[in-house]
Amino acid sequence: MPHGIIGQSFSSTAPRYGMTDEYPDEGRFKTSAMAEGAIEGEAAMYEMAWPHATDFTFSRFEALGRAETATELAAARDATSAN
Repeated sequence: MPHGIIGQSFSSTAPRYGMTDEYPDEGRFKTSAMAEGAIEGEAAMYEMAWPHATDFTFSRFEALGRAETATELAAARDATSAN
């Protein structure tokens, strides 16, 4: 299963609908949607410590098994790190 914000957009042929912003006709604008609702969790959960980091909540780089969803993967990872 793909992971990350971009990977999730390719994980299904079904459209993903999430929060959207209303863009002004002119001037500066700061987004608030951040793909939330169309991705697992929140955008902040995908922030990386450095450009080549692989450790984030839904990472599959060190997956121990095959989880069906990113949420299952995060739960399995939390259970493993608790031991």
